[in-house]
Amino acid sequence: RPACRWPMDEVWVKAALVAGAFAVAAGAVVAMRRRSSSGPRRVDNSGLGSGVYLFTSSACADCDPARDLLVAELGSDGFVELIWDDSPEPFIQLAIGEVPATVVVARDGSADIYPGRPDEALSRLDR
Repeated sequence: RPACRWPMDEVWVKAALVAGAFAVAAGAVVAMRRRSSSGPRRVDNSGLGSGVYLFTSSACADCDPARDLLVAELGSDGFVELIWDDSPEPFIQLAIGEVPATVVVARDGSADIYPGRPDEALSRLDR
């Protein structure tokens, strides 16, 4: 009966585990990109008052241009900026995992969350 070569088998098992981990990570990245590029996401009860909100963080390179665009279109008093570093609770409640994100809240508390630049959110506002 031939001797079993466990050391060689262990190498293949480890390689398969590493390949599996990479496949799972790649799948997660693809799913997150599809979600963020899929357009707005509706939330029935946002917990926020009606209006426009910009979700940002201090480490966000795209947040300054997003803020500048909202200021140009709505004025500095036309929206509320929520910064992750100061108040993470609304980010967690609304499952916002990417900044900048623009949230438009209706009078009934429902909200549309627009990931990325606020262009699409602005195009859908009734002004």
